[in-house]
Amino acid sequence: MACAECESQNLESEIESEVIGRDTRVRVTDTTRAPFRFICKLLGEKGGCSGTLIGPSTVLTAAHCTKGRASCMRVIPGRNGTGEPFGSARGTKFVTFPGADIAIVHLDAPLGASVGYWSRLHSLHKDDPIGTSIAARLPLPAGMLKINLSGYPGDLPAGKKFDCLGPGRHALCGKFQYRAYDATVRRAGRMLHHLDDTYRGHSGSPVWVRRHPSLGGRVLVGVHVAGSEPGAKRKTNRAILIDAEILKFIIANTK
Repeated sequence: MACAECESQNLESEIESEVIGRDTRVRVTDTTRAPFRFICKLLGEKGGCSGTLIGPSTVLTAAHCTKGRASCMRVIPGRNGTGEPFGSARGTKFVTFPGADIAIVHLDAPLGASVGYWSRLHSLHKDDPIGTSIAARLPLPAGMLKINLSGYPGDLPAGKKFDCLGPGRHALCGKFQYRAYDATVRRAGRMLHHLDDTYRGHSGSPVWVRRHPSLGGRVLVGVHVAGSEPGAKRKTNRAILIDAEILKFIIANTK
């Protein structure tokens, strides 16, 4: 299948995610600002996901977002509807972390060299006095901590004009970036249960904590991967936490 053909399908394919109660997601109207400029729409043979530039030619995402996409993935940082303010690149290689739903995508062009990227060590970017970093631990225990999440859900924009959940699905569905901010619930090993509203297409979205620049600024702590566990009594969404082993994997595979 040609890349243009698979992109035109624009199906959001991932493990089911949850809008929990009232939908609190907010559209990011200016995707050229940090950190939203680093957040990418990933388009492939079986649909779309989200990811984050973490190096000049490297994107961090969920491993299940790379399945079935080896022959066709287009990565678009800061996509805003039909707007692609920083252009795009193709995914050329996928590296999956063993034992967790985490993957690295290597690109055929160094988009991050001009766009910027979510740096491992605290770094300030142009017009960004807060900066970004990546940490292998949560600054507060789950249950006490609120987190940010942003990516490209396939059920939005809402309304009859777009019909994103119906048979008349508009071509712009899933092409705008939406962010959420809510509480964490609990930690279970590498899995962080949280209440940020998500939907199919949000998989691979960065999960971060906003702190003072002296404490790392926007600290990337995880990657959103799924909705509630089957049969769970309480609905939560789930993210893979970046621990010491995953951080080592990220460092080793960043280009």
